[in-house]
Amino acid sequence: MDVKRFLLAFVIVGVVFLGIKMLFSSSKSYLTSSFNKDGIHRWQIATTWNNNLPLLQSNIESMLKEINTLTSGRLVITLTDAPKDAQGNIIPMNNPLNLLHAVSAGDIQAIHAASYYWKSEIPAAVYFGSVPFGLEHGEVKQWLDNGGMTLWRDLYKHYGFYATPFSCGHTGNQMGGWFKKEIHSVADLRHLRIRIAGLGGEVMKNCFDALPSTQLPSEIFAAMQNGSLDAAEWIGPYDDYRLGLHTLGAIYYEPGWQEPNTMFELLINKDALNALPTEIKTILTQTIEKYDSKIYQDYIDQNQTYRRILENKMKVSIRWFPTEVIKSLYKCTRKSLEDYNLRDTSGFSDKIYQSYISFRGKSEY
Repeated sequence: MDVKRFLLAFVIVGVVFLGIKMLFSSSKSYLTSSFNKDGIHRWQIATTWNNNLPLLQSNIESMLKEINTLTSGRLVITLTDAPKDAQGNIIPMNNPLNLLHAVSAGDIQAIHAASYYWKSEIPAAVYFGSVPFGLEHGEVKQWLDNGGMTLWRDLYKHYGFYATPFSCGHTGNQMGGWFKKEIHSVADLRHLRIRIAGLGGEVMKNCFDALPSTQLPSEIFAAMQNGSLDAAEWIGPYDDYRLGLHTLGAIYYEPGWQEPNTMFELLINKDALNALPTEIKTILTQTIEKYDSKIYQDYIDQNQTYRRILENKMKVSIRWFPTEVIKSLYKCTRKSLEDYNLRDTSGFSDKIYQSYISFRGKSEY
């Protein structure tokens, strides 16, 4: 009798152990399926923006409402500013990399951000943000349709990030940024403490011994005001006005050599995306494509309007970089990108760069 009890207890313990093992080994699927009840797919999305940047944040909110309506409530995506991990701990959003890991792990189902935030972990990701003196909006869209998108998704797969990227918004040509001191020559760029993202920051660091940084938009004003930055670029007249940068007494320079167009990305957890029925997935991707174009058009329209406001009402000094400076930046870009690609031992930076310039077909850098 004791032997029978022992065997029964042994079997029960084995079953429980196996169940626990299966639960933890399939945590991604478990987390994703917990958002699919009664035929409704419930997602959470986080962004690196805030309500002071409506061309980004408000457009994302509108996109989520439209997806809800078009799917008759079968896909509900909620915007959160306090995402949590599998243990229920709030994920700090002051470091965008936390969001990249969270969407890959399935803690949240989607994020909206700029790919240059992943530079330290995925060096080649910067090419899907912007390239100095590179492609403009329409050219970028065509490049994505002709091999660029495949490279983008292969890149994340190579680094083990379990998420699928989508193009979701473009800025068009940006401004060169706000400078506390007038730029007369190349010498005025040296040793600048400047907020400048991605590959533009590489050019400034390598060629002019500048100290580039990538403060989030909500942090730029304070850094300029307290003197920790000598210069800063964000996007253009509309967003820069919203951030209050025009009140700092700085000179506003153009053109935006560093970002002739910046593309934003929507990253979606693969399990969450694959769990969608074909019809809902089609609605989702078509709506993302719609807002990819809408955000771009909104930037074009609003930047024109707010440039006039800055010039005529706010009396902001808007100037062009001297020709000598632009020529030097252009020349330095080629060397900086070559060095950057060599440092990326994965080979992806050079592979993506070659695809990029081959598509353009007329680049000298």
